[in-house]
Order: sequence, then structure tokens, then C-alpha cells
Amino acid sequence: MELDIKEFEDRLQLEKQKAQPNVVALIYEEIRLAENMKAGLLEEMNQMNKDFLVQASSVIDTYMFGLKQIERELNLVALPLDQEVALRDTMHDEMINKIAELEDLKKKLNKTSKVI
Repeated sequence: MELDIKEFEDRLQLEKQKAQPNVVALIYEEIRLAENMKAGLLEEMNQMNKDFLVQASSVIDTYMFGLKQIERELNLVALPLDQEVALRDTMHDEMINKIAELEDLKKKLNKTSKVI
């Protein structure tokens, strides 16, 4: 899996040219693969690899966002319930923002501790 939205758009165009295109399945499968990749990475998170995995998770999220934008642009109907919920989900972004805020507070606290 490439995590390259341009490469996916190329594959999508090839799919559309087939005799019996299945654009919906292609998009949903790509979203599932990205979700599974992210879940697998986050299961391995520990203190030593946390920064890397947060960045990798962000790249995957950006890719999934691009896929969902394509999905919206194509105006696909009859979305499975989990996809409808995922399109409206903002919880992950909020969690990333809170983690960043905590990291900032931690850095400030460390600077304050060194001064005292």
C-alpha cells in the first residue's frame, strides 16, 4: 500500500475504464487497508517509538481523508453505516490535537523545572 492519493486516483481511473467498474469496492477496500495499517501500527506504540508512530498515523489519516474526499466528490450513495460514521468522525483529530497540547505542556514544564 502506497499511501499516495495521486497513485490511488490513477488506479481509480483505471477501474472506471473497466467493462464492469467497481469504484465503490475499490475505495472501501483502500479505506479498510489504511484503517488496518493504522490499527496495527498503533498496537505497537510504546514510549520509544511513540513520536514516529504518531507521525505515521498522521500520514495515514491524511491519506484516508483524501480517500473520503474522493468518496464525497463521487457522491457515492448507500454507504455502509460505519463509513457514514467515519465521514462524520472528528474524534481522532481532537485526540491528536490534545496529544499535541499535552506534549507542549510537558515541554513547558520541563523548561520551568530546569529554571528552578
